[in-house]
Amino acid sequence: MDRWSAHRKAAKAWVVDRRFGIEWLPPYAPELNPVEYVWGHTKHGDLGNYIPDTLLTLELELDCSMQQTRRRPKLLQSFFHAAEIEL
Repeated sequence: MDRWSAHRKAAKAWVVDRRFGIEWLPPYAPELNPVEYVWGHTKHGDLGNYIPDTLLTLELELDCSMQQTRRRPKLLQSFFHAAEIEL
């Protein structure tokens, strides 16, 4: 987890409820967060040249992109690999 205050609060509850430890990321380290790679793929890949007519069409296209990404396990694994996180 990064050290955002909301995440720190959630982490305390998680540790108490689940008896698991938390691995803290440096304060700003997007290269260690697989979610950043998902957003990068969506923004610069799937939607890189997309110009929506309305906010609703952007939302629908974003949802479609995320659904397609979810159905590609090897792509998702590559985001964890790029962040150097073992699955």
